[in-house]
Parts: sequence; C-alpha cells; structure tokens
Amino acid sequence: MGGERDFNRVIQGVEIIKQQLVFLGELGISFIKAKIECMKNEETLKYPIGKFSEPAFYTEDNLISWIGELRAFPQMLDLAVSNLSKEQLNQSYRTGGWSGNQVVHHLADSHMVGLLRFKWALSEGNAIIKPYQEDIWATFADYTLPVEIPLKLIYALHAQWVGLLDGLTVSDWEKTYTNPESGTTNSLKKALAIYVHHGLHHLAQINLLKM
Repeated sequence: MGGERDFNRVIQGVEIIKQQLVFLGELGISFIKAKIECMKNEETLKYPIGKFSEPAFYTEDNLISWIGELRAFPQMLDLAVSNLSKEQLNQSYRTGGWSGNQVVHHLADSHMVGLLRFKWALSEGNAIIKPYQEDIWATFADYTLPVEIPLKLIYALHAQWVGLLDGLTVSDWEKTYTNPESGTTNSLKKALAIYVHHGLHHLAQINLLKM
C-alpha cells in the first residue's frame, strides 16, 4: 500500500509540474508578445513617420515639391513649437530620447551641416564630408538656450538653402558627396529627399509632446 501511495504521489507531482510548465510557457509567450509590442511602440515613437525610403526614381516634380517643403519647414516647425509650453519642450518625446528643445537645436545644426554639404558637393565634386557626433553636440551648453534662437537660425538657413537649390542645373543634382564613416555616397537629389524627410521626422517627434 505504501509503495502504491508513493507512486500516486509521484504521478500527482508530475502532473503538477506539467501544469506549471504549461503555465510558464504561456506566460513566457505572453511576455514575448508584450515585449514585441513594446518594441513596436518604441520604434513608432522613435520613427513616427517611418524610416527614410529612397524613391524609386527622381523627377523634376519631385525636386520642386521637396524644395517647396524645405521652404515651408521653418514655419511648420515654428507653429509646432509655439503650441508647446517650456515644460513640454523640456520633456522627451520617448524614454531615452532628446527633449523637444534639443530636437530643435539639432535641426539647426543638422541643416546647417546639410547646406555646407551641398556647397562642398557643388564645388569639389564627390566631396568627402566630415561626419559629426550629434549625440555629443546635443549635450553642449548652447542646446539649453531658448528655442527661439535655433528657430531663427533655421529660418535663415532654409532661406539660403532654397536660394541655392533654385539655381541648380540638371547636372548639378547628379553631383555627390561621400560620408567616410558610413561609406555612403549621395547625389544631391537624394540628399534633398533625405533632408526633407529628416525635418518632417523630427517635426513629428515634437508633435508627440502635445499628447
């Protein structure tokens, strides 16, 4: 009898372990699903309009449209920022991300570099550009200045940039620059598409601060 009772206890123990393993398995699957969903949400916050995707082809209409977006961008950014309080601008749009204020300062720096890259490509022919450490730049003291300062710079930069682009010839758009860090070479028509997307990308992040 004792042996049979011990045997039954073993069987019961095995059944309990099996049930626990099933439960833990389901729990693990739920955790993995939740983690994936969290990663998707994090990706959406990081890239609210998606990552840049190069157009299949470039047309004159594309270029005219992108130049128009570059021309309108400072006003779009100004409007987005004007609807935010100082407290909101000092907040990050996602965990580990830049504050709204840092994003605006970054846009000024990035587009200042962008204008120079265009001029280097136009004057040197496949210019080798100098990469910069944007995350380090975002820690500099000037990034704590009022957001109105980089906004004014962006207005001026885009006015000059558009003035330059309006005068480009068909052959000018084919000129290139190379980033020695990434090894990528961009034509100016592709670079224009990239910078337009870059601006809208960060504009969307700033708009997330309103939520």
